[in-house]
Amino acid sequence: FDVQLVAFLDQVPVLQDYQYFLLPFSSHIDSSLIHQLSSITTHMNLRQKTEFLLAFTRMALPYMDDMDFHGRSKPLFAEQVLFYPYSDCEDRAAFFFRLASQLLPLPLAIIRYDDHISLGIQVDWPCNATFSFNNKPYCLCDPTGPVDNFDTGQWPSGYEHRTFDIIMYKD
Repeated sequence: FDVQLVAFLDQVPVLQDYQYFLLPFSSHIDSSLIHQLSSITTHMNLRQKTEFLLAFTRMALPYMDDMDFHGRSKPLFAEQVLFYPYSDCEDRAAFFFRLASQLLPLPLAIIRYDDHISLGIQVDWPCNATFSFNNKPYCLCDPTGPVDNFDTGQWPSGYEHRTFDIIMYKD
């Protein structure tokens, strides 16, 4: 990661949720992590790539709530997730969104509950947890968990019937 960029981003005031998803990875991340993940996933189909990136996000980033780690709410940009030892749901969602934006040619939708942020990906394979957006089915891909699972299409525990808003999408 670019240490100077992380230091700069630490000075940014708290923004709207969707704004943390807008900043692309730096050239440092593109030439290292994205290049490596692209090489690893080059022969995978879209479902395998999606599941791999989801599992990578869930398992590579230790979870801790912002209040427990930072002592306050501190949403992170995707680049910052690699700097800090812990991340929570909105941080992982931003990270997974950036990975998926660069490595998967699929439409993405960011969803916000009152206390959780997650994503959906428009897919053409069977999915257990779906929602409709722009008259298209989206499969829930929650980058927070479950940690020991790479499957797409699982509602976070307790969120199966809760309402959410779509705060941003990418075609």
